[in-house]
Amino acid sequence: MPDGTAYLKDDAELTAALIRRKGNKLYVDGRLTLTAESAALLPQLEYCKVTGTALVPAAQEKAFSASCVQAEKVQTVRGRLLQGQGRVQVDYWMLEAPDGLCVKECGMVALTPELEPELIAAKLMLLECGMVQCTAAQKGAVQLWALSPTTAASPLRTRILTR
Repeated sequence: MPDGTAYLKDDAELTAALIRRKGNKLYVDGRLTLTAESAALLPQLEYCKVTGTALVPAAQEKAFSASCVQAEKVQTVRGRLLQGQGRVQVDYWMLEAPDGLCVKECGMVALTPELEPELIAAKLMLLECGMVQCTAAQKGAVQLWALSPTTAASPLRTRILTR
């Protein structure tokens, strides 16, 4: 580890504030989350080691792989990342973003009935959520994540309830 490297004992999000506080040499003993704003910060890093998973938006894959970040595992996420919530209700408005939405590590995810299965398949990514509540028509789109090549390394372990 290079001199002057800041040790972060827990998960972190790559932000300008983090670099101001800790510097441009980081050792993250946990997960590193990148957001849409993180792309501009990657070139500022001189050293970055992540012992856990680096969560990288799909739009930043190339910038991330060209950076100095070394991660135990890299997971590409679709769109905006919403994580660690007890209960989340996903509606049409949340999926309107161009890149969609990734819901990660949420206890209960409820899909509003007006969401079409095609929209769910195209715009929603579910990772490590406890339970998904959806209509019978939506269930197939939700189950696609169990077969998706992007999640084959960690298959869907989510309980699906239909209403």
